[in-house]
Amino acid sequence: MKEILDKTTERICNILTNQPEVEAEIRYFAGKVYRDLGDYQAAELMQRRVVALQRQLHPKGHADVADALSNLAIVLMLRGHLSEAEALSREAVAMGKQCLGPEDSNVAAWLTNLGTVLTHESKFQEAEALYREALAIRRKSLGSEHPLVAQSLRELGLLLNHRGNLPEAEAMLREPVAIARKLPVNDYVDTATVLADLANVLTAEGKPSEAKALTEGESNK
Repeated sequence: MKEILDKTTERICNILTNQPEVEAEIRYFAGKVYRDLGDYQAAELMQRRVVALQRQLHPKGHADVADALSNLAIVLMLRGHLSEAEALSREAVAMGKQCLGPEDSNVAAWLTNLGTVLTHESKFQEAEALYREALAIRRKSLGSEHPLVAQSLRELGLLLNHRGNLPEAEAMLREPVAIARKLPVNDYVDTATVLADLANVLTAEGKPSEAKALTEGESNK
């Protein structure tokens, strides 16, 4: 699959050298596939080219540039290049807020990515603030039962758990469980995953019987 992707992407992009918008879109999705395949070096090369193309298309800044920067930052994080990942992710958030406004749902995604990078750098306090900001934006723009709201709740709950704030982590993780149970299968959150997260917190709080009942009750449905 990777060999086919290599050859196909190179061939198509060679044809599209005078169509930067289309080339950027193809490289953007190819970079995501490489990332999913675990080939972070190839993903980085693709996303760097996307950033260059988007900067060329939008020299004064644009949401598409912000998105490209944020995607590249995550790939760099996965490669362990945390300083550059943080710098690019901060640029993405600043540009996104300038271009779209501070309460746009896309900005929430870029805030989340920055929070994830900072978490990898053990900058937990700032990461928590960013996750909370992203959650507030998503609640306001998407409503309280959207899959992305559940995703934000889960990310914040996991960070609170890691920081030892177990009661708030429990409360935070109960909400995505309730949301996930109402939603069809989606790419952002699933019931089994958030149940396992909540069970882990309950166990850490010294509530193993409640954790067991939670997971067993779901498996019996």
